[in-house]
Amino acid sequence: MSVHGEHWLDADRYIEVIATEAPKLLTFLPRDPGQHVPTCPGWSIQDLVGHLGQGYWRAAERIRVGGTEKTEIPEEDPPVRLTELADWYRGGLERLFEQFANHQPEDPAWSWGGDHRVAWLQRRLCFETLIHRVDASFAFGEPHGIWDGALAADCVTEALSLPLRSNSYRGPLGSFLLVAQDRPQWGPSSAWTIHLTKEGVERIPERTDGLDEVVGSAADIALVLWRRRRSTTLKADFKARALVDTFAAWHEIG
Repeated sequence: MSVHGEHWLDADRYIEVIATEAPKLLTFLPRDPGQHVPTCPGWSIQDLVGHLGQGYWRAAERIRVGGTEKTEIPEEDPPVRLTELADWYRGGLERLFEQFANHQPEDPAWSWGGDHRVAWLQRRLCFETLIHRVDASFAFGEPHGIWDGALAADCVTEALSLPLRSNSYRGPLGSFLLVAQDRPQWGPSSAWTIHLTKEGVERIPERTDGLDEVVGSAADIALVLWRRRRSTTLKADFKARALVDTFAAWHEIG
């Protein structure tokens, strides 16, 4: 598995997205905490808030501890009562922002992604928060609300850079190019090359000419990769669509 060089947004932008999107997720809790979240099978809105809150508390402690070696971090289950859950969630978010304020992006902090910097956690939590807010929006039949093409393009690049649960690919072989039609004039890549070969999968955040193109907004491409939307939201011929469908189903991050 290989992942080539990539462009990142500024750390302040990632923090801004967390600060904007995290409170939005919490607004869904009083509407119906038991609402099923179709894009996270088996989860409710309450589960979604608990999961993300745990991520905030855990990351804040990772940053506080620092270092590049994995250490045991105390975990606690999210509160069951809704008022306590909301307060606990806000507390984790506040603790996270305190640690961001007290550390530089290049400071060491262990992560499961292999990039042991605060910057990696800032970027990962930005998109974890954004995607799960989208999950909540979809659960109530609302649009995804991702209108920033540069942010969405970076979400694609980040998804294609994360470690995968399996390096063994056994699907149809071929190559295709993901192309964001709302490509920004600056910032992250807006075209991504995917090679599916017998030797494995190569994910390259740049254009390769001559490949079949799969075209859509950067947000729709990101949501297809995160399996939040079907590839029918993207424009592609039959062969390229079959490849992107297989790749998205196989592309299990973590």
